[in-house]
Amino acid sequence: MGASTMTFQNPTISISELPRSADIDFSILDRRYAPLCLAIVVFVECVFVLAALIALTVFSGMREFINTAPGSLVIILSFIILVWIALKTWLTAAAIRFSLRQHDLVVRTGIFWRSETVQPLRRVQHVELTRGPLDKRFGLANVKLFSAGTGQSTFVVPGLEVTNAEKVKAYILDYPALDEAQEPV
Repeated sequence: MGASTMTFQNPTISISELPRSADIDFSILDRRYAPLCLAIVVFVECVFVLAALIALTVFSGMREFINTAPGSLVIILSFIILVWIALKTWLTAAAIRFSLRQHDLVVRTGIFWRSETVQPLRRVQHVELTRGPLDKRFGLANVKLFSAGTGQSTFVVPGLEVTNAEKVKAYILDYPALDEAQEPV
């Protein structure tokens, strides 16, 4: 038996020849998703404000504080914070983008700090399609990907129309079969 010699090769890859992230064709979420997120936050904020008003009526000493300059400042700052939270929620939900490509799924999030997560489909252990009561009411669904080797979801693509979410889930679940069919024999 003759020993074969194998030479190790590790060629340099030019960064300029790599694909650019800007070349990814991203899709937006369903148009109902961001307004739904905004409505939920506004509802919660209204409950918070209502609870604060009830507390003010119960604690009569607070009424005098509100009539002072510092009390008015607290109310104005609270209002600004609540508006900012609602606006940030809406902008964050509206900024989510995703791209289902042949071998991976890319999700881009963030309005100030952008995050781009790439999940190779080969590493997906399982996929879940989840729908809460409001998702059901508005015909939306979330696709959760679970990567091999972890019990935690890698990420969630929220706010997809149910039919599109089912198509994404089916494509990802069929990926190994699709991948094998494309490899040369």
